[in-house]
Amino acid sequence: NATKGDVIAQEEISEMPLNGRSLTDLAYLVPGVIEQVQGGATGGGYVVNGARSDNTNFVVDGFNNQKASTGGASVKPTVESMQEFKVQTSGYSAENGRLSGGVVSMAMKTGTNAPHGAFFDYFRNDALNARNFFARDIPKLRRNQYGFEFDGPLVLPKIYNGQNKTFFMMSWEGMRQI
Repeated sequence: NATKGDVIAQEEISEMPLNGRSLTDLAYLVPGVIEQVQGGATGGGYVVNGARSDNTNFVVDGFNNQKASTGGASVKPTVESMQEFKVQTSGYSAENGRLSGGVVSMAMKTGTNAPHGAFFDYFRNDALNARNFFARDIPKLRRNQYGFEFDGPLVLPKIYNGQNKTFFMMSWEGMRQI
């Protein structure tokens, strides 16, 4: 297999300190991926191996996730809902090769027989920030990102028992910034 790229597993995803908790920022960990030039209006925010920023194919669980108008990702799943994040920079198979840039594929978590979940609230506050050397003041910042992820078997008492058969996973994230 001549595919070049990298897979970022669930443990790495959950432990990675992402500014703004944007899942697509994980692509910067892969060689050949750089930030989009200043003023670039379209694409996923980065360039893969020198291709245009709107030439990156986004896939979620095997489905095309590219926004036709901008070339970026149409749906951006939450960090807690991801099982695997994979970036293929070159040599990928024809099933993924519809664009000259890379392929960013995301695999969502599936449910399990035991219920699992997480509630989170990440905050950034200017009281915790340092002043830029050239700045007179620390800029005001109040950002809260909060949400939950919950998964397990689908069980409807006296109607349906989905143990080992049917699972669910739901995730939600909100952000408030001043």
